[in-house]
Amino acid sequence: MKETARMIIKQCEVCSKQFEIPERYARRPGRGVVCSASCAGKKASKAKGESHPLWTGGHKAMSRRYQEKNPEKKYAHEQVRYAIKTGRLAPQPCEVCCHTIVDAHHDDYREPLKVRWLCRTHHAELHRSLNERDEADFGEVPWDFVGSADR
Repeated sequence: MKETARMIIKQCEVCSKQFEIPERYARRPGRGVVCSASCAGKKASKAKGESHPLWTGGHKAMSRRYQEKNPEKKYAHEQVRYAIKTGRLAPQPCEVCCHTIVDAHHDDYREPLKVRWLCRTHHAELHRSLNERDEADFGEVPWDFVGSADR
C-alpha cells in the first residue's frame, strides 16, 4: 500500500489564506509560500522595478549614468543625430556588406561627423575586435577582423 504524503499547513504570503502543501515541498527554498497561481503572479509582479532587490534605476538611469561618464560620446551621437535630421549627413550602406540598415561608428569622438557606416553585425564585430585588442585610441581600424564580406 502506497504511503500518502504528509501535509503541513502554511499561510499564503500574498492573501494570508491558509493552505496545505506536502511537507517535502515546504522544505525547499521559495516553495510553499503562496496558495495559488493567482497569488504567485501577484507576488512576482510586486518584485518589479524599484521594489526588486537588484533594482539599479532602470534603463533611463543607466543611460543617464553612461552619458555622464562619457560626455564626448554623448555629444558626438547628438551631432550625428542632428546632422541626419537636418540632411547634412546621410546614412550610407554598410562598408563591409552593403546592408542598408546601419549604425554610425566613430573612430574618434573628437570628430563627431566623421563616421563609418556599419550594419549591426559588423558594428558589433568591430567593437568585439577593439575590446580584444584592448586599446583605447586605436585610430584607423583594418577590416581583416571581418573575414569575407559575403557571409
